[in-house]
Amino acid sequence: SGLRVEIDIAGATAQSGERIGPVYSPHHAVQVERTGVDRVRVRYEGVLDPTEPDLRLFWSRTRSPVGMTMLSCWPEKEERGYYLLLAEARSAAVSQAPSRPRSLVFLVDNSASMSGERLDQVRRGILGILMRLSPRDRFNVIACGATPDVLFPEAKPTTPDARRAARMFLEDLEPSGEVDLGAALRQALASGVPAEGTLTLLVTLDGRSTPPLADDGMKALLAPHGVGLRIHTVGIGVDADAHVLEKLAGRTGGRATWLPPRADLEIGLLARAAELGTPALPRPRLEIEEGDITQLLPERLPDLVPGRTLVATGRYRRAGRPELVLRERRGSFGREFGAVSWLASRGDMRQGDAPLRVWSRRRQAAIIDQLRLEQDDDEDRIVELVSLST
Repeated sequence: SGLRVEIDIAGATAQSGERIGPVYSPHHAVQVERTGVDRVRVRYEGVLDPTEPDLRLFWSRTRSPVGMTMLSCWPEKEERGYYLLLAEARSAAVSQAPSRPRSLVFLVDNSASMSGERLDQVRRGILGILMRLSPRDRFNVIACGATPDVLFPEAKPTTPDARRAARMFLEDLEPSGEVDLGAALRQALASGVPAEGTLTLLVTLDGRSTPPLADDGMKALLAPHGVGLRIHTVGIGVDADAHVLEKLAGRTGGRATWLPPRADLEIGLLARAAELGTPALPRPRLEIEEGDITQLLPERLPDLVPGRTLVATGRYRRAGRPELVLRERRGSFGREFGAVSWLASRGDMRQGDAPLRVWSRRRQAAIIDQLRLEQDDDEDRIVELVSLST
């Protein structure tokens, strides 16, 4: 039989200044809607199955613009515990950040496989994002064919004339041939990152680059551009090159997103608009005082942006209630947001095994990625991979 659950969570009082932090369910796919500053509605729909675990919710309260919820567990037979961190930022966190000029470049896959409605939806999605940019933001569009086709010689301010030029460029774009992603990236990065701002690329891809974008070539492309570069990627369908798209995003603090073959690409692209704006905390570093943390995954945290939950997981050697800090350091400017966390002692599994399960999945993916990149059958990694999967 079907099951539908709806739960409202409220802060202590509307005047307390507290808000509900990230809400997490370790075993159920819940929908979380913020209905007010200090109110959250959680919904779950599924099948009533007595063999399934109970529906459990975890959350925190905070007065900080950045809310953090920490779960932890430590199996009795293991030498280290596991933690799972969820962080969310309010718009107030963005208002505290210094204003920086922003440059945005769209890299559009216009290969033959993007013909028809797919390319039309991408056109509409990009034009929708352009309508949300301010006049001080700069942008450009590059069609990633066998030879890159560029809208402007360099990024231009988002004026009405520039938007009209973009509309005409996208409407005239025809699907043909293959994609040379390496050539398109070189074109996009030719002008470098603005001295006091950021350069953000949004890459769409539904297949593989020809010629392939090898790992050493990717490193050479990205290395000169430092912390001011972000690459967000959107893989379309089942044939998109997952390895390349994940690496481009992961190495620059961006996010990789996947849209199924029948997804509405316009809606999918518009959903990325928040990530293209000013982050609340660019490329944060996670520090847990006295927790002796190890094996953080992902190794480089993506930007913390309003409307998205940052998820990090790792291991620790010391239980207790250490201070948890997300910190930004860039030039002479630095900000940090802190909270008191709780790391379970050995044998304590009261919060469930979600931290263990999430870390194990991410560690398996990281090992497989390392083996594929280095093309080397490292015996220690293979042994660890087998132990994690059993």
